[in-house]
Formats: sequence, structure tokens, C-alpha cells
Amino acid sequence: MLLRSSAVCAAGIFLCTVSGNGQTIQAVLNSASYTTSLAPGTWAAIFGTGLAPFTAVAQSVPFAAVLGTVSVTVAGIPAPLSYVSATQINALIPFEAANLTGLQTAVVPVVVTTPIGASSPFTITLARNAPAIYTKNFSGSGAALAFDVNFNPIKTLGTAPIVLYATGLGPTSPVASTGSLGAGTDPLNRVQDAVSVSIGGSSAFVLYAGLAPGLQGIYQLNIMPPASISLGNALNIEVGLYWGQALTLPVPAGTNVANLAGSIKGLYPPTVVVAGPTGSATTIFFSALLTAGTFTASFDILPGASPFQIAAQCISAAAGSPQAIISINPAQNSWQATYTVPTALARAWNFSNAGFTVVDFLTCVGNSCVPFAHGVIPLTRVDPLAAYALGVLPLPNSSSAAGANATFTMSGMIPAGGHFVLNNTTLPALSNFGGFFQLPYDPGLSTATYQLYVDNLLVASALAPFTIFP
Repeated sequence: MLLRSSAVCAAGIFLCTVSGNGQTIQAVLNSASYTTSLAPGTWAAIFGTGLAPFTAVAQSVPFAAVLGTVSVTVAGIPAPLSYVSATQINALIPFEAANLTGLQTAVVPVVVTTPIGASSPFTITLARNAPAIYTKNFSGSGAALAFDVNFNPIKTLGTAPIVLYATGLGPTSPVASTGSLGAGTDPLNRVQDAVSVSIGGSSAFVLYAGLAPGLQGIYQLNIMPPASISLGNALNIEVGLYWGQALTLPVPAGTNVANLAGSIKGLYPPTVVVAGPTGSATTIFFSALLTAGTFTASFDILPGASPFQIAAQCISAAAGSPQAIISINPAQNSWQATYTVPTALARAWNFSNAGFTVVDFLTCVGNSCVPFAHGVIPLTRVDPLAAYALGVLPLPNSSSAAGANATFTMSGMIPAGGHFVLNNTTLPALSNFGGFFQLPYDPGLSTATYQLYVDNLLVASALAPFTIFP
């Protein structure tokens, strides 16, 4: 299944301009997610003022390292350019800019050069992977840009394979070259690290993950949708140890409920942002990230309804996502809840059995961070908001041999009349969910996304910004 470059160009994968003056780099963002998540081989949008004396658009591939009279270097290496203007440049971070493994990062300079000279270096942090899927609205959120096998935009997700386009999926085999296009015949440039894609909370089968044939620095994902889903139209991707942004696909909603209402918000990181060191977002100081949310739901179950689910989740930069799943079985007049919750040991901020090393971000210098002794975080270092969120989560009632998380389960009967309510007074034990996950050291602003689904319909979502120290 090969990519036609005309399909990508028509879809507007490359970004548009804004206005401004001067010669300053103000931000370097992932062109698919508009976050600071960057890796070698990522298309980046460089924003600033006075970045080019005039607007120019590359007319053919492979893209050259000089467009108009503008050039960009990343870690001293020339970067291919697809678009330049006074306020924005679209540049491919060279694959050769850093050679990273695991959770290693590299801080490298970005320099824009025009006829009037070179800009001051702007430092960015590169990780091994920075997965991000291109979206319909070109803003990095909402509906993913998705095609069928004939490269026509899909209107409704079915059982046939779909094609997605992404950036930042990391190293490939054979090794990708910055100045070359994705191979059009075998051996294709397949992604080296494990790629996981979930649709509606269920694992999809990845048929292909690698550079799009005939394109430069754009990755292609050929995906077989799962047979059943529980999180409606949620689309999530994980590559190596890094998660992409939370997106959606056109999945039909169920027809089992009426009078549906619900809400969701973050307990930690909180969606109600409090004053902190950054003044705008919670700051995270170590690599054990607690993500915890709270939600409500109410609806009437229709006569003859089929089994369906209530599902809540939080997606963040951490390698993992907590979930709360309530399976409703109208025929048996019953429900069964299964929640991610922290283990008893993790609730004491003891991660000696977590399966990952917890490091102190205050100690990080370049790629090197000092782990906490014996995996224990001193209580004096714990954010009071995190301590509160942890305290309201259900206790696990299933054993966990290892790891930072376990499971809470609960069951019950559907109320007479079929009116189901879940809030802080009705079924309060089911209102909160969360867990601990390993957070890569990628300094800067990040986001947690909370989503609530009922009967495959996205009912509510909320964003919670947080900053990874410094």
C-alpha cells in the first residue's frame, strides 16, 4: 500500500503562515501535534519574526536545505525546508541530529540564516521518538487525517484497513537519510521501535509503520481496526516509550441510551490550573507521573439495548494510560466495573516494585538523571494536589505481582427503570480513576487529555497542561 504524494499535499499536511516582523525564533514545535515533542526525523514548525525576507514554497522533493534565501541548521546539520515565510518555517529535523536510545534526550541548537545573518541559537530537546499523527484541522487535535486503501478520506470507520500519516516515529530500518525519500520498494524504511495503535480502547493491528514511500520525513501507518471497541472514537499511538496526542476517528455511536449527560476533569495533573513555578501549569519534578481523573455520567437505557460500556481514560506523555471501564449488560440487568488504580506500595510513593526507575528531574544534566534511592520519593517532594488525588482513588482489590498499578473491580445491578447515574453521591466509588506511569524526561510544556465515552460516544473531554522541570 503506497502513499500518493498528491493525497498528502491535498490534505494540507504542511502548515500555513502567520504575520510578524523581526528576526527571532520564538518556538519550535512538532508540525503534527503542535507540542514541543521532537525527535530526529520530525517535521517541525519554527515560529518567530523576520525568519525570511519573502514567502517561498518548495516545488519538488527531495527538499533542499536552502529555500529562497533561507537555511536552517539543527545541531549544526542543514535541515530540508518545505516552506519559509517571515513568521514560519517548516523544516525536517535531520535524522542525524542525535543518536538516542531508550529515554535518552539531547539538547541541540536551531539556527535560522537569512541574507541579513544568522539568528541566535534556539535550543530544543530531542527524544528518540516524538509520535504525532496529522489531523484534519491542522491544529494537532480532534479528528485524525485518515484514508482508505485507495487514499480517499474515510467517512466512517469500518473493518477495512485505514491509512494514517505521522511524524516523529523515530529510527527506521534500513536507516533513513535526511536528504532521501522513503523507499518505494522493499526493503521499506520500517520503524525500528514497537508501534502500538489503539482505536476505541482496543488494540489495532499495525500492518505497516515506516516512512511513506516517495515522501521525505513523513511516516505512514497502515492499520487494521479492531473487531470491538469500548472507548468510542478514541485514537492513540505509542512508539517506543512515548505516546502521541489523543485524537479521534469517525466511529458510529451506539443506539443504546437516551438523555445522555456526563463530565470529566483532571484531578492530577489538574484541569483547573493552579499557580505554580510556571504561573500557568503544574510542574512535574520526577519521572513517576500520577494521572488521575474524576467523572460523572447519567443516561436512560433504551428498551432492547445491547451490551455497551462507559469508559474514561487519560492520555499523557507517560508510557501508559489509566482507564475506567464499566460494562453494561441490559439483558442481565447488571454492570461490571474494572479500573486502573495504584498499588498499595505506590500509594506510599515507593516504586521499588514498579518495574521502572524513578529519577529526580532536579538532578538532570543532559541525558543523565539521578534515581531516587531504593525507588522511594520523599513525601516532602510530593505535590499536595497529587497527594489529594491519590487519596480519593479506589483501593485495589486484585493482587499485583509487580508494577505500580493494580485493578479495582466492582459490580452491581441496573436501577429499576433503566436510569443509570454515576456521580459523587450515587456510586461515588466509581467516580475516580488513575495510576502511575513512567514519564520521559522531556523538559517543557506537555498536556494530559481526559476523555469520557458512553456507548461509543465522546461525551466530554478536558485538557490539563503540565510542565516537565525545568
